[in-house]
Amino acid sequence: DRTNYEEKIVESLQQINKHFSFENYLIRKLKENGDLEFNNINPNFEGMSFNQIAEIIEKENSENQKFSTDLIEQLLAYLVKINPR
Repeated sequence: DRTNYEEKIVESLQQINKHFSFENYLIRKLKENGDLEFNNINPNFEGMSFNQIAEIIEKENSENQKFSTDLIEQLLAYLVKINPR
């Protein structure tokens, strides 16, 4: 059932965030693959290594929030694309 799926996904992510830090997990995974290069539609991070991006996210500023938000939105778009109903 895809009725209100966007709201359901956001609600699920908010529940998960009570016990799990997406940002910390993302930073850890980026560092585990730190030598890989970012290839994405976000031009601010194009060509950066995952280590460089992890350093940006670790800083408390609007740029890291924008990146995290963009990444989540792309993840959701990808999930919808690979699982159409």
